[in-house]
Amino acid sequence: GSQAVLTSLWKVPDQSACYFQQFFYRYSLDGLSSSEALQKSVLSIRGFLGFSQLIHWSGYQLTGKDICIRNENANEEREVESMLGHRCSPFPRLNLLTELHNKIVKDSSTDIQVLYGSTDACLIETVIDFVSLYHKEFPGGIIWLNACNEELLETQCKQQKISDKSLPVLIVIDNYNPGLMGSTSQTSVTTFLQQFSSASIIMTTACPDERCIEKQLGLNRFITPHDVCALKNLQVTQRLIYSIQSSHHLTPSREDQNGISKLSSLCHGSPLIVDIMNCIIYKFIEKSDNPSEGIHSCVQYFDDTLALLT
Repeated sequence: GSQAVLTSLWKVPDQSACYFQQFFYRYSLDGLSSSEALQKSVLSIRGFLGFSQLIHWSGYQLTGKDICIRNENANEEREVESMLGHRCSPFPRLNLLTELHNKIVKDSSTDIQVLYGSTDACLIETVIDFVSLYHKEFPGGIIWLNACNEELLETQCKQQKISDKSLPVLIVIDNYNPGLMGSTSQTSVTTFLQQFSSASIIMTTACPDERCIEKQLGLNRFITPHDVCALKNLQVTQRLIYSIQSSHHLTPSREDQNGISKLSSLCHGSPLIVDIMNCIIYKFIEKSDNPSEGIHSCVQYFDDTLALLT
């Protein structure tokens, strides 16, 4: 049987329950005990402007032992983050990652997975999360090609040294722009890709022109596009609250909720801007005596900046 059971005393609204569960498992994977994860999750839900009522957070109860979940992949995640030079998302887009995994594993010889979306969507984050979760599927390694510059792309293709090209490998072609690819770089990429007998390809691009990509790469593969959307406002709020709660115990007041909501609206749904905002908030909190003052100072700073600009 289970050592501990988390239940609710009444039916919690689906939206807040979804975010609560994500917080609870995130804090548990961070190494907190189940009671600490529950406490942090309650405080986190109360940080949302629309979830402060008792029905959203006060009905959860933990029965059994105060256990810790052992995250056996924690060291590997840190190694992947170190290798890629980027942190994985604390709340990855699991539906999209599962879809990518199913497509690649199901028929890796035919599909090129193309991620596209606006700049706000931060496509690179999804690729990093995918590599973090599924890198073991590719014993031949992960090859990362940056296609933002034609000469750089050609150089990367020539410098790659793979010992065993028969092993499954994942090739990431980042920032692919069909309009900037000359014939020489197209040939270099095509020749490089044809060396591998079992290569899965993920491409990020702002221009998902399937026919153009097929023609340029000259590969007999289908292209499966995936639209990556920018974060919704509640998802931005979730990441800001998680960053604050990971470092500080904050019992949010109405003013805190308004402040976090206002900062969320300034992030425009971009994970990259959320990360930057988190760093700024953290610095303000460090300078203040308590987290609430830090959040208030951060909001005031942006209000003053916007007033000067307008």
